[in-house]
This record gives sequence, structure tokens and C-alpha cells, in this order.
Amino acid sequence: MRFVRCVRYVKVMRRLRHDHLVNYVDSFLVSGDRELWVVMEYLEGGALTDVVVETVLSNAQIAAVTKCCLQALAFLHSHVRTCVVSSATKLKVRTERRD
Repeated sequence: MRFVRCVRYVKVMRRLRHDHLVNYVDSFLVSGDRELWVVMEYLEGGALTDVVVETVLSNAQIAAVTKCCLQALAFLHSHVRTCVVSSATKLKVRTERRD
């Protein structure tokens, strides 16, 4: 059943392209078809979670990141009838105070 979900996920990713999503490039069955390897677009800046955890962001930067995330989410909701979220991450964003 897990493999079927992965294949369904790849089929959805293959057809979706958006500036604010990490886009699908290709996928391969390896190890005698026991493993599915998914190749995703390379992001030079790293994972968003690493950026927001390790960086003090201004309110304007937080607003920009939030806007991009919401645009990507709206895009997914408008193009995917059903979506299974495998995990959720809470982001703790530190803001800098300007006193």
C-alpha cells in the first residue's frame, strides 16, 4: 500500500510546476524495484526550515516567505483533488526587534 501511495504522489508531482514549489525532475525504481528514488529540483539556499530556524528574519521577510508558501498551497489546492500530507513541521520564526 505504501508503494501505491508513493507512485500516486510521483504522478501528481510530475504534472505540477510552480515557482514556489520544489519541482519534480525524475524518478527511478532501484534495488530490484524495491526502492523508489525521486529526483527533485536543487535549491541552492537549502531547506526553508533550516533558513527560518538559523536566521533572524525581519517582519517583511516573514511576510514574503508566508506569502510564497500560501501561493504554493493555493496552487496545490486548486490543482490536486486529494492530497495526503505525510508530515507537518511547525516553524518557529524569530523576529528581530527594532527598538
